[in-house]
Parts: sequence; C-alpha cells; structure tokens
Amino acid sequence: MTLYCLAILLIMLIAIVFGPFVAPADPYQGSMIRRLRGLGTPNYPLGSDELGRDMLMRLIYGGPLSWFMGIVPVIFAFVIGTTLGVLAGFAGDKTNMAIMRVTDVTTSVRNLDFVDAVRAAGASAFTIVRVHVLGNVLGPIFV
Repeated sequence: MTLYCLAILLIMLIAIVFGPFVAPADPYQGSMIRRLRGLGTPNYPLGSDELGRDMLMRLIYGGPLSWFMGIVPVIFAFVIGTTLGVLAGFAGDKTNMAIMRVTDVTTSVRNLDFVDAVRAAGASAFTIVRVHVLGNVLGPIFV
C-alpha cells in the first residue's frame, strides 16, 4: 500500500512540476458553451466546471499550492516533534518531565467546554489557540 501511495504522489509531483510547461489549455479561460462537460469528453479528460474551465488544467495549476499547504505543516510538526522527542529522551528526567507536562496541559485544555463554546460561536482556530487556550494554559505551564 505504501508503494501505491508513493507512486500516486510521484505522479502528482511530476504533473505539478512539468504540467504548466506541457499544459494544452489555460486553466482560467472559461466558456459558457463548454460548461459542465462530463468526464472523458474529448479535450477535457476530467470535464469542465460551471464556468467552462478545464478541470485537469485547474488541478495541475493548483497543485503547487495544495502541496505547499499539505506538506509544510507536516514538515514543521515532524521537526518540532522529533526535536522535542529526542531532547526528552536524551536529556532524561527533568527535561522529559517538563516537556510531557507542557504537552499534557495543552492537550487537556483542547477538550474543555469553553473551547467547544468558542468554536461553536464561530471563532477561528488561530483565535481559539491565541486567546482562549494559550490564556488558560500559560498559568499552569509557568507554575
């Protein structure tokens, strides 16, 4: 299964890198005559949208942003998590305990009722973390 996923990711990467150079159509060019073409339509392998734009070209041109938004957070999480894990494992007792306590406090606040209430009120994730979670976590962390 891993090899199949890797193959799909490689095909996507090749399409993202070389697609704009060999793309036969403009992804922004629309036509009301060509709108809502089905899959497999000649010159529209993935069909067209409600504005008559080629869906394959839109996927190829949108690929770099999607990859960036999908891969960068994973890289940051990997680097930060690995660094903290290695530091906790190597340093041992007090450092390990401090890292674990900070992690436990942050994750326990995430499931409290006031966070659900703010989320239901429509606050963004950044606002929830910045104002509500961080405001309630800093005290116990400093203690």
